Amino acid sequence: MLEPKAVELFRDYSKIPEPKRNTLYQMFTAPEMKLRYPEWEREARSLIESFRAAFDFWSEAPEFVDLVEELKSLSPEFRRWWKEHGIRLQPSGEKLARHPKLGWIRMSYATFQCNDNPDLRLVVYGKPVPVRG
Repeated sequence: MLEPKAVELFRDYSKIPEPKRNTLYQMFTAPEMKLRYPEWEREARSLIESFRAAFDFWSEAPEFVDLVEELKSLSPEFRRWWKEHGIRLQPSGEKLARHPKLGWIRMSYATFQCNDNPDLRLVVYGKPVPVRG
């Protein structure tokens, strides 16, 4: 279960059916994601380009293929950008998001991959900084 502050920032994933608890799936199918990220297109493209790097490694796995096919059927943006074959890993950076209590915030983040198990990744976010406007 996510901590209350994480739920405020990222949504309550416990209320989402398990098969849909996927950041990529949520980014392209949940309408509120476009409201949460003012730079939604940049965020969504970055996510799809990062996912493609993993997909190329796991392209025979049925769950990866099924996820891509479902997203292609549900999201015209996913379908269009998936055809571009972009691959880009962005292990660190900043995100601009709308926090339900703080308003617009900017967060830095860094992604770490486990050397012993490349399937495991950890994303660490810095303290949200309110954006003045």
